[in-house]
Amino acid sequence: MITLQEPTGQGSIDQQPSDKVQQAHYPIKADVIAVERPRIDSPPGNQVYRYVAHQKEDSIRSGDDVDLQSERQAPTSSAKAVMNSLKMRFGNLAVITDRISQNIENLPSMKKEEASIVEFTTGLNNELTKFKSLYLTEYLAGIPVEKLQRENCRENHDASSSSSLSASTLSFTESQEYHIPRKRQRRNDGSGVCSAQRQEVITEATAKLIATNLLPISLVSTSGFRDFMDVLEPGYKVPCEKTILRRLECYFEEVKLKIKKDLSKAQKVSLTTDEWSSRAQNSYLSVEAQYLDENCKMHHATLCNEVLFARPTALNFSNELKTVIKDWDLENKVEAIVHDSASAIIAACNLLPEIPYSVKCNAHLLQLVVHDCFAAVPDYESLTSKGQAVVSHFRRSNIASNSLAQRQIQMDMKKEKLIQSCNTRWDSKYFMFESLVQNKTPISAVLADRQVTKRDVAQKLEITESNWVDMEKLLVMLKAFQVATTIFCSQTDVTISVVRPVIHSIISNHLATTPEDNAVSKKFKKEAISSLKRRFRFEENDFEIDIMHISQVFDPRHKSLSCESAEMKQEVVDYVKGLLNVGEPMDTEDTNSPVLKSSAFDFLFGSVPASNWQSQLQMYMAEPELGRNLDPLQWWKNHSDKYSLIFKLALQFLSVPATSAASERTFSSAGNIVTPNRNCLGPNNVNLLTFLYQNRHFMADR
Repeated sequence: MITLQEPTGQGSIDQQPSDKVQQAHYPIKADVIAVERPRIDSPPGNQVYRYVAHQKEDSIRSGDDVDLQSERQAPTSSAKAVMNSLKMRFGNLAVITDRISQNIENLPSMKKEEASIVEFTTGLNNELTKFKSLYLTEYLAGIPVEKLQRENCRENHDASSSSSLSASTLSFTESQEYHIPRKRQRRNDGSGVCSAQRQEVITEATAKLIATNLLPISLVSTSGFRDFMDVLEPGYKVPCEKTILRRLECYFEEVKLKIKKDLSKAQKVSLTTDEWSSRAQNSYLSVEAQYLDENCKMHHATLCNEVLFARPTALNFSNELKTVIKDWDLENKVEAIVHDSASAIIAACNLLPEIPYSVKCNAHLLQLVVHDCFAAVPDYESLTSKGQAVVSHFRRSNIASNSLAQRQIQMDMKKEKLIQSCNTRWDSKYFMFESLVQNKTPISAVLADRQVTKRDVAQKLEITESNWVDMEKLLVMLKAFQVATTIFCSQTDVTISVVRPVIHSIISNHLATTPEDNAVSKKFKKEAISSLKRRFRFEENDFEIDIMHISQVFDPRHKSLSCESAEMKQEVVDYVKGLLNVGEPMDTEDTNSPVLKSSAFDFLFGSVPASNWQSQLQMYMAEPELGRNLDPLQWWKNHSDKYSLIFKLALQFLSVPATSAASERTFSSAGNIVTPNRNCLGPNNVNLLTFLYQNRHFMADR
């Protein structure tokens, strides 16, 4: 006889049936599975079902305990009654009913020729199939068993009450465990397979993640990323590296088209360029563009970071620049090119006559001035060496570094590390001396503590009181250079027109001698003034006009040319008039020029809008200067109609950057890509990843 008995104990279900075990009219002598339902607090999908099925040694003998007449009279619908009873009694119904069906079919002594047994088995299997399709998917999708029981209890109660089973022996043991594997769930329909549309979305997001965060393409091949995606989207098939590389190449083409579209709308474009060597000893040439749109807003774009296979000579540089200009359709649109003071790049720009202006990086010139000053003053040079030694000691020694941090906390100071000076990094000496002076007290306390610093080390690193005084005075002088560098390197403001006014202000206001200056500081200031005048061409006999002079005229803040001599002012204004005269159409009407209409107020007050560039330039120069903290681009946008004939020429010069800081930023990003662990990265991939990262703002609206 078949016996179904619910196991008791910790694993049994909470709700026990009130009725006794019911018996059926079809006796079968065999042991049936005993199932333990998992604990209620176990997580869904991780249930463990323990089962055991024992078959007795004695087989069913023909006719023993078998009532064929009653078996033939048992209705086929009794299988449904058995199923309904199982639904109410146990948690995972599919596992239980599958095991029952398997035992019935595999009983060795069962008489398969008996039609009643076949009918029972067939009916039970049919009910199992219906039940799986209706309930198992919902159960594995996360619907609690108790909810299914409550929903089906009422409709199945009548059928289950009419079912009956006869009693026999039930055995239960924990000798075996049956683990039901957790199926992957699909976000939409629970099928466990990620749809093609979502697969595409995740792949594109992964490629964008790599492009905008300086991540390696091999990220998708790591086990950590695959485990992460198994948790986030179990049905997602992680693509290979080649697939991601193809997506990045598609991004490259899309971003390039966007930049080309913007550049085509710009009237003039300015370029910055520089050369850099990677950890793999590959030379790269970076080219960036700066331009203004129709709303007078500054824009930046990295055009390339191409590897140089040939020697870095002037001819090779110029050929590479010509290739970039042609590739980006910038013929006759480049107004100026900004570069450092390297002789090869200067000679290369001289080989490009189609570019009117070649501009040296003014931030680099400032650093050369500082270098000249320290070289001319040995006392400050030795002070720099001592400061570098102190910073190196605290960066190498964990004991000294931890002790410095504790002293900073005790003195209610900001916990920060000392900054080291680097000859190739702008303003690094200023930041080193600033960190030393700000931490003067904790540094002195750590160096004086013999439990932290040994006597011989302390003697080598000792900073006297006079040294601290010299550092403070040096900081005051270097502060002007640091602020000027920050202004020149701005990416959002007009910078080319403020170079000469800022340098003139440094000479006049920050390097003038005072009674508090000692001999060393006076010598430093004298050398700084001399170097600034020489490198920025403020000498009396220098009347050569460059783009820094011209841009001042079109900057409403500095159009009076107050930093120039009287002779130089007249020379610059005459040069600007010549530019406007060349641009004026001769004996023809400019159909693209706006028609200047006079209003009723113009008629009544006798003011008529200027109809030629001479009168517009005269009116513009007569207006009061704009405040130094105001935006000249916004001013020109508001006055574009009033000064329409000089408006375009003004934007043409104001869009030129004062430094090649954009190229330095590109090389910093490339250095973070070509790391020691990735120094074998191919040049094409370096260019691809650097281009996408530097132009990531073009990918934001994708």
